[in-house]
This record gives sequence, C-alpha cells and structure tokens, in this order.
Amino acid sequence: MPAHAQLAPGYSGYSSAPRQGVDAEYWRFLDQVGPCLANQKPDDSEAFIDTVIGSDAEEAAFDTLFNVGRNRRNNCMGRYSGVYGAQRAHIRASVAEGLFEDLSEANIEALIASPPVAPDSIDTLHDIASCYVANHPAEAREWLRQTDIATEGELQFIGERVDQLGACFPMDREISLDATTIRMAVAEAAYRAATGRPVATIEGRD
Repeated sequence: MPAHAQLAPGYSGYSSAPRQGVDAEYWRFLDQVGPCLANQKPDDSEAFIDTVIGSDAEEAAFDTLFNVGRNRRNNCMGRYSGVYGAQRAHIRASVAEGLFEDLSEANIEALIASPPVAPDSIDTLHDIASCYVANHPAEAREWLRQTDIATEGELQFIGERVDQLGACFPMDREISLDATTIRMAVAEAAYRAATGRPVATIEGRD
C-alpha cells in the first residue's frame, strides 16, 4: 500500500471505536433503514441512487423516499426519529447496500465472473470504491454480507485487505479514510457495477 494512503481509525466523525454509546443507535438505524427501503420502496430507492450526489435531484428523491411533505411516516424509520440529522451520504450508502442485498444470486455471480473495468483515473472516493469492486468483486460481496457497519468485524475485514485497497488509492496526494466511509462507497459501487450503472458522479465535478 502506498505510504501516503492511510486508513484512519475514526468512524465518519462519530466515534473512534465501533458501536459505542449513542452512536450504536445511529449505526443500527443505518443497518436497517436501507434494506427496508429497498424492499418496500424499490423504485424510489433506485431513483434516489441514480441521482447525482449533492444535486437538487438527489434532495428531491430523498424527500420522496421519506415521504417528506406527505403527512405520513416512513415505515422504515422504526423507533429512530433522527433521519434529518443523518448524513445524506450515509442514507444513500445504506439504501445502495439494501438494493445490492436484494439482487439475485445469479446477478451477483455474474458480477464476480465478469467485473467491470476499473476507472481510468482515481479522483473521488467513489472512484476508489469502483476500482476495488472491479478488482475484488468477491471480497466486496463478502465485506457487505459478512460484516455490519461500524463494527469490529468490519474493521478487521478491511485491515486484512489493506493492500488491495491501497492499490486503488491515487498516487499523487495524501488521503486518510476510515473503514466505514470506504465500506459505504463500496456498497454503492457494488450495486452500480452489478446492475451496469456507471460510477457515481458528484455535483460540480466532471
């Protein structure tokens, strides 16, 4: 792994240790909300993931997904009431992971047998994730299926594969990412790759 590509111990600004204190409720919510939405509102979930990150369209698709302005509660919220305090990127990743889980096994095996070509250049976190999925599709599936978000198991998984990830880091600048942030990007990258979608794009970036 390049010396300048580092994996930080933190978890997206919430905690330096997995599942501690009030953060545990937040991560449990993310474990549950995406799969629930993918199952109950698949069309709206796909529409949300198909939007450009950070765009007005993404915000509108988010509002549709959570019934904003419709005077009714989203059934997938459970007892958690803080969705508007959640990071949009975290919700997006949870939904993408839920959609990935709902794909047929034949679809996933096809991805593993014939993964997409890795991005020509690595400019964003999503490029890193797409590169990883392209080069290690079976490991990406294992990561998403066998570990829960923001847990010791996730941290151990990525620690054992740090060289694989390092090969996808850009060589021209320093980057420090935590395991959960990368996992979230890999979830969307895996779903997009398995369904023939291009790499995720970000508003304002070519």
